[in-house]
Amino acid sequence: MRILPIILFLMLAVNTLAIQVNPTSFTEQIQPGESKVYTLTLENDLNSTLNVSIISSNEDIVIPATDRITLTPFESRNLMITIVSPAMGTYQSELIVIGDDTIRVPVTVISTGEEMLEPTFSKLILTVEPDTTQSRTISFRNKYSDRVEIKDIEVLGSIITKEGMKPLRIKSAELGWLDSGKDLTIEIDIDTVRLDYPKTYNCKLTVVYYYKGERRESSIDFQINVQKSLTSISKSMRLVLSPEEPSPGEKLSAILLDESNSTIAGKIFVTVYDLSGNEISKFQMIEPFVLESGKRYCLKGEAEYYETVEKCIVPKSKYIRIKTSLENPKPNETIVIQVVDSSGDPIPNAKLTIDGKEYDSPQVTVMMDEGTHLITASAPGYEPISRSIIVLPPVEIVNITGKLTTGSFLSVLLNRDAYWEVWFGDNPLFNGTSSNITFKPMKEGTYTIYSEDLIKDIEIKKSGFFQLPSFEMLRRIPSWVFIAIIAVVVIVFLAKGRRKKAKHITLVGSRRGPAKPIETESE
Repeated sequence: MRILPIILFLMLAVNTLAIQVNPTSFTEQIQPGESKVYTLTLENDLNSTLNVSIISSNEDIVIPATDRITLTPFESRNLMITIVSPAMGTYQSELIVIGDDTIRVPVTVISTGEEMLEPTFSKLILTVEPDTTQSRTISFRNKYSDRVEIKDIEVLGSIITKEGMKPLRIKSAELGWLDSGKDLTIEIDIDTVRLDYPKTYNCKLTVVYYYKGERRESSIDFQINVQKSLTSISKSMRLVLSPEEPSPGEKLSAILLDESNSTIAGKIFVTVYDLSGNEISKFQMIEPFVLESGKRYCLKGEAEYYETVEKCIVPKSKYIRIKTSLENPKPNETIVIQVVDSSGDPIPNAKLTIDGKEYDSPQVTVMMDEGTHLITASAPGYEPISRSIIVLPPVEIVNITGKLTTGSFLSVLLNRDAYWEVWFGDNPLFNGTSSNITFKPMKEGTYTIYSEDLIKDIEIKKSGFFQLPSFEMLRRIPSWVFIAIIAVVVIVFLAKGRRKKAKHITLVGSRRGPAKPIETESE
């Protein structure tokens, strides 16, 4: 009975060591064709770093701002998600959060409302200064369950100047088919040049369209107040991007926030440039979009009564590394190859290509034959990288030549170039990198050759014959000994050359007379 509380406590402790998601579900009511941005909080309750993947079961309904997040121990981060209502009806989806565990967040979208071509607003009241020209963008959203055909756009009303000009002019718009849930975007110019002031002008912009063969209209009323010395008071807002530092291949999400961090129902326009500054395209941001490399994106947020805010980004590719479990693998030896980021963490959605064979996985366990193998790794938002692995055969001794006695040269031939060391007992003698090891053992005993996995002992015996001193031994004799020997030899030579001759006198008798002295020389 005492064990049961302990088991329950451990179970509760284990259950708390997981990623926490808040809220655990979404149920939202959205007008057809609209989208809203929400915040999902992810919290890591583990004392280790978590790599979290975020997947939507239906990206037509739920779109996460990013598909992966790295959470440090006990870190809490917010993830922006966009919920979209394609048309009228009820839609089900799931946001799947994969860490150490898999958590499913149900999302229910209820879309109700009248089928119509709905304008952004029914009436627009503007106060402008005279002799100015302003450009604005308005839109109509198709909330029908099917597409409509845009036939004409008309400007009607009493704002005609004395010269017969209409200050409200259509700058650009696309006629033709408009799919369900899509926006008809119209750019207009409001020109107050030559208008009387102070005065109010009224007009109506009407879109003529056909739905299933039936002619219909949708309009926006304009009230333009022209005043002199207009002072506008605008509040500030922020344009928040997610992720803040995006990479190519990632989806970019953006929202407008006021000073109290509340969401502002404004509009965000995107202009795409190449890296030379040339404009490529321009569009209104309705939902998150995928970023491409080699492009610059400038986002502009607009909302009534707020200052316009702009932010430009250039997606930068991140760097990946190829990590191997063995630095010098041998033929048919198991090696684990993994794709990691700059901090050494695995990249979940990375791919590997080994010798032309593709693996749809960031980690592969293989065995390689002898030779050079090319490995390529890639992942969305990262620069691809390639690396070669050379698989060499084990180091082996091919031949040993020379006498295994002291004072004799010994040559050891390896099967390939490799780093080697020669030891005598516990003392290192020589080292190098080659396929041939040549040395002259001077002492009797065991010499050991080390090279990678190779360990070879060679027994050297003492030679039985007199041996002349080697050059190595002569080199160790102090120089003054040689000088003394040379000096002795010179002195002896000179002394021998200077030895004088000795004279001897001998008396020799004769019959003819007395003895006479005879002089002889000897050395």
